[in-house]
Amino acid sequence: MSNRYRLLIADFDGTLVETLDDVAWCMKRTFEANGFSAPDRDAVRATIGLSLEDSLRRLCAGPLSSQELSLSVQAYRTFYKTEQGRRSRLFPGVRETLKEINQRGVDVVIVSNKGVDAIRAALSKFDLEELIAKPFGVDVTRHRKPHPALYHEEIKPLFPDVQDHEVLVVGDTGVDLEFAWNAGVAACWASYGYGGLEERWPLERQFILREFADLLEIMA
Repeated sequence: MSNRYRLLIADFDGTLVETLDDVAWCMKRTFEANGFSAPDRDAVRATIGLSLEDSLRRLCAGPLSSQELSLSVQAYRTFYKTEQGRRSRLFPGVRETLKEINQRGVDVVIVSNKGVDAIRAALSKFDLEELIAKPFGVDVTRHRKPHPALYHEEIKPLFPDVQDHEVLVVGDTGVDLEFAWNAGVAACWASYGYGGLEERWPLERQFILREFADLLEIMA
């Protein structure tokens, strides 16, 4: 079967995996461990898609010193690693859809503002390792979403036979859509995720997923 797209660049949190419960729990423990008031779940949800550092800054009631930020990052990562994603789960149809996409000869990479070790641990937990060509975590890339160099300098060279018009980015936040637009590739908004973009983004500029399995029709 021929496909419109030959490379799928997928976000992680809110697109493939429902991680909010784990992220909110670890944020609560992190803030409490550092003597700060813990943010509520809705506030945490609004920061998913940002880097950990930016999320901590936004969620803290007051300014964080560089030392406080460093300690908070370390504490969060320790809590997250210890919890091993016990509250997280795949969104419906993710594994089956990724298998079908792979069988069509489409490569899949993950690009996330999450650390690569956390991504790999989740891929192992959900038995997705063989379906993902490469995970790009924020701690192993020179650029972050939405910078186009992340695509042009770090992802694109790994797939030299794939043209830009054969690339699709799927994600649930404005950061993901900006990344696609900046890179000059197609965008697909996962409306079931955490982004809530209906009133803030020109949705006519990309495909819209109501559920992850909708990708099969879009990519055909």
